[in-house]
Amino acid sequence: MTSKNKAATVLYRAAQKAARQIDAAFGGLNVRMPLDTNAWQTAAHEWSSTTQEYRLEAIQELLPDLPKPPSSGSFRRGELKQCIRANFEASSSAPADQLPQLLDTGFDALRVLSEQYTLEQCSAQATTNGVHVEITTAYIGSKIPLDLIETPTARPVWTYRIRIENVGEKKVQLLGRQWLILTSEGHQHAVVPRGSTGVVGCTPILQPGECFQYYSATDLSTPNGTMKGSFQMVELGPGNTPNLPFDATIPTVALRS
Repeated sequence: MTSKNKAATVLYRAAQKAARQIDAAFGGLNVRMPLDTNAWQTAAHEWSSTTQEYRLEAIQELLPDLPKPPSSGSFRRGELKQCIRANFEASSSAPADQLPQLLDTGFDALRVLSEQYTLEQCSAQATTNGVHVEITTAYIGSKIPLDLIETPTARPVWTYRIRIENVGEKKVQLLGRQWLILTSEGHQHAVVPRGSTGVVGCTPILQPGECFQYYSATDLSTPNGTMKGSFQMVELGPGNTPNLPFDATIPTVALRS
C-alpha cells in the first residue's frame, strides 16, 4: 500500500480518527467479542478463559492480520494509533497487486473499531474482594417481552453477557444475585431482590484464575436505560466450607438502543 494511494490515505485518516475518538472516550480499548444475540434464549453459560487470554483471542479472531497485538489484549492510550501507523507503514512497500486485498483488510479493521467503540460504550467492569465482574449489553430489537402475562405487547429488549472471574487467591462461590433496572428517566423498571438464587440456574464455584460467563436478557419500557446490581458471593474454606460472605458489585451499564 502506498501512502500516495488516495483510498489508502483516506482509510488511514479514518482509522486514526477512530483511534483518537476511542482514546478520548475511554483512554484505550479493551477488545471484546461481539455478543451472541441468540444465546440468552437458552441461558447459555460456560467456563471461559481469563480476561487477558479472552482479549487476545478476540484480537486474533477479529483482527487476524494484526502483526503485533498488545500482550494484554488491551490497547492503552496511544497504542492503537501507533499500531495503525505501524500497519500502514509496513504496507506501504507492498506490490500494487496486493493493494485491493490490503484495502479490504483495512476497511474490515475500521468496521471492527466501530463495533468495539459501541461495545465499550455498553460495557462496565468492577472488582470486589478478588471477584472481577464485566458486563456488556446489546440491543436486539423490539420483541415480545420476557413476561407475557404482565405485558403482552412488544418492548425494546437487550441481551447481556456477564463474565465473573476470580482474580483473588481464595476459592469463592456465587450464591445469589440482585438487579435494579432503570428507565432513561431514572424510574425503576424492574428489581430482582438481593439473594435471588444463582445465575441461569447455576451457583458456580470459582477457583483462583477461573472465569464463568453467561448470557441473559431484559426488556425495558423506554428506548434507553441502565442496569446495575450485585452478586452474593462467599469465600470457601477446606471442603468448601462457607467462610466470609460478601457482595461483588455489578457496575452500572448502559442499555442503548
